[in-house]
Amino acid sequence: MNIKQLLCALFLLYSVKGLSRHPKLLLISFDGFRYDLLEKGLVPNIYKWASMSTWFTSGVKSQYVTYTAPNHMSIATGMYEEEHGIVGNYFFDPDKKKMFDYFNSTGKEGIVNASQADFWFKGDPIWLTNERWETTRRSASFYWPNGESSFPYLPHTPKIARPWTVVGDLKSWMKDADDVIDAFTRETESVNFVAWYVAEPDHTLHGNGFHNKEIEKTLKHLDDLFLYFIKKFDDNNLGTDVNIILTADHGHAEIKDHKHVMCVKNFVNGAGFEMGDHMIYPHSEEIGKQIYTNLTEAVKKHGYEVNIHWKEDIPERWHYKNSSRIGKIVFEPQVGSAISFSCTNEQMEKQYGENGTAKFNSSTHGQDPDRPEMRAFLIMRGPAFSENYTIADIPSNVDLYNLMCHVLGITPTENNGTMEIVKRALKENRYLPMTHGFVFNQITDSWSFSLILIPSMCIVIAFLPTAVKIPF
Repeated sequence: MNIKQLLCALFLLYSVKGLSRHPKLLLISFDGFRYDLLEKGLVPNIYKWASMSTWFTSGVKSQYVTYTAPNHMSIATGMYEEEHGIVGNYFFDPDKKKMFDYFNSTGKEGIVNASQADFWFKGDPIWLTNERWETTRRSASFYWPNGESSFPYLPHTPKIARPWTVVGDLKSWMKDADDVIDAFTRETESVNFVAWYVAEPDHTLHGNGFHNKEIEKTLKHLDDLFLYFIKKFDDNNLGTDVNIILTADHGHAEIKDHKHVMCVKNFVNGAGFEMGDHMIYPHSEEIGKQIYTNLTEAVKKHGYEVNIHWKEDIPERWHYKNSSRIGKIVFEPQVGSAISFSCTNEQMEKQYGENGTAKFNSSTHGQDPDRPEMRAFLIMRGPAFSENYTIADIPSNVDLYNLMCHVLGITPTENNGTMEIVKRALKENRYLPMTHGFVFNQITDSWSFSLILIPSMCIVIAFLPTAVKIPF
């Protein structure tokens, strides 16, 4: 093979690699992965990867209420919950008279589909910001909460959108990892942004807490998954092209015992109100006052470590009062405690009491986001980020949207985040170019671009002197 044939072959080989020509980013969330679970003895593979990356060693701050659906939306949009409108895993919209319940906590038929109507969403998620910037950009959402939902503005949904349905296991997660790699490397319509969600270790912690060894098993599975993924990632030579942000939506806190669960049913029942995550929507002021009195008296009588707030008295630092979707009465369980709308004191005592049938082991979230137990882990690695670098300061998860836009080379829409802390993860003086120009906007995908580039380069090569030598 002569030099002309060799160079043309190299260009053709590069073209079938399939990578998008745009800056590329993978956002991964392991639900409920508290920042201090990132220990060498628990997750050695993730720990090794974090040690070679930019690692926010004190974690990242979540938003109140520290629950899954609202915090995944805050990460994706850079907005507080009161701003983007997803104020809980389930909640009531008094203006529309409708209930949002993406994870079907209430068990109502059709509620999941109803929770994907476009009127619920007020923010601009990163997957749409990316695709809207240029027609050649494509995004994918693999199980990210509401990643498949239709937003009010074009393009409404990402190019690839897989809805969350089950927690899954190591085998199914590995298949998902294969699909994530494929989304970046496929020969046609490859993506340049992926959001990937895994519903552990949250699921295990809710059912087992931190102390009965089940969490160690789940963490090992996540660590094995990550090793499998990174090996495939490296085998496909993606390390020099694709940036990765690994984080979670919130932390977790062990519940002391069953007596530290406030069963709301025992103190609030009947009609005249709606319920949502950590909140109540009374139908009238009179009903509200009666419910508030019942709850505050119950806290005093039974010693529950739970604060009961009128909506207007919620701490300003939570940014959790300026939305009609937030209930008039809001619960704030302290670390070590929880509230539940499904249990009763009698059920809890029968199951977990002195003569009970089971041992109480459970962890939860939903507490004050300024508590360290509610912080999630945060690591970044790739061509945009520094290596072998630790940052002790604590950013907010709403800061990630601006950072992601910067890495992708696009302009963020209005949000509540700041780059003050997260920008320190970027390599010094690194500014990724924004490639939105007349010429590029006329080319609809990377393959079309290759069809123009490759023949042109081969024509140029054809006229090169045959005596060209390659220095070694």
